[in-house]
Amino acid sequence: MEPADAGTLERSRRRRQLKHLFGLTSARGIASGISAIWLIVAAHHLSLTQFGDLSILLALGSIFINISDAGLQVVIGDHVAQAGAISRAVVFEGVRRRLLYGAVCAAAVVGLYLAAASDRNPLVPILFAGSVLGTATYHIVLAAYRARGRVAVDAANEIVSRAGVLVVGTWYVGRRYFVADDHRPKPDLRLRSTASLAIAVTIWLVYLRVDGYLVGLLAGSDEAGIYAAAYRFLDFAMLPALVLNHTVLAHVAPLRGRQRLAEIHRFLVQSVGVAIPVAIVGSLLVGPVIRLLFPSTFAPAAGVAVILLLSSVPGAAAATLVPLAGVADRRRFAAAAIAVLVLNVAINLVVIPAYGATGAAWATVVSQLFLAGVLYPLVRRRVSLEQQFEIHAEAEDAEC
Repeated sequence: MEPADAGTLERSRRRRQLKHLFGLTSARGIASGISAIWLIVAAHHLSLTQFGDLSILLALGSIFINISDAGLQVVIGDHVAQAGAISRAVVFEGVRRRLLYGAVCAAAVVGLYLAAASDRNPLVPILFAGSVLGTATYHIVLAAYRARGRVAVDAANEIVSRAGVLVVGTWYVGRRYFVADDHRPKPDLRLRSTASLAIAVTIWLVYLRVDGYLVGLLAGSDEAGIYAAAYRFLDFAMLPALVLNHTVLAHVAPLRGRQRLAEIHRFLVQSVGVAIPVAIVGSLLVGPVIRLLFPSTFAPAAGVAVILLLSSVPGAAAATLVPLAGVADRRRFAAAAIAVLVLNVAINLVVIPAYGATGAAWATVVSQLFLAGVLYPLVRRRVSLEQQFEIHAEAEDAEC
């Protein structure tokens, strides 16, 4: 291939990546906006205690929806990115396992909610637990699409699903991209094979949401409501990084050695480069926005939100590195995830009783810095091994 042709292809590939980043981030921003409107309405119609109970339920739902994934999205995404095709058999097996794990997680949501919330009525968490099962189909399917660089269905789902479209709709729209057999060895999706990755991804996702539950458990529903309102600003700030988290394997998995490292660095620069101005602008706007949209009882959420926005900068780097670490070294990734969860919970156990939501926010800053610092060397180690292999192979070719 001529250098000019290679340069043209590279520019085209980068334009496509930026288009995907902008499109999917915009869609998720709209979806988060719809969710935020719903929460604002709830804040005006519920007492602070009731809103706190709601935030506990939402935090548990987020945790256990992700626990039910058990690392399947990363394994399937990596397989599809390298195979260049979506195997129907692989997707069906992923959905089957996701439904099985989801049933167990739905029961856990009910029990843990009743242990922490002020309201002991079991009907609400039982109804909500259905969402844990409802995500099983489309999360697996959309992970496969993203690994092929097809984000349009995911973008549409982010908006439309908030308005109540059935899970079956996503399945029907996307199934035409499946192939019966991609003629490559199928990934092993059994839990004994994905256990270390499942533990790592699950722990990372639990770590992202466990602070909301701990605030409710240790400081009460009122403080949990304050923290939940503040956390919405962090959710918005993290949208671009989470889009990169979901699409990075599609662009990095097929590469090796020096090319892989260069692409990883480019994704990190993008994620942190977007997070910094978003955090700065968000910190300036958070006070007026809370005063405008929330009842006066939520005023303390402004200071908490500013601290959480600070955590979005190292959090953006960590979110981009997570899937790369998952495919680079599952065991070391699991160890890193366990370490950051233990650190986060330990800090929260000390600071929440004394400082409430503010303490939990500072715990998030420290934990995100720690996680990003641990994951980058792990990913870099895998690339260094590939580079050594490249050098060895080039030396052998030169001798021949």
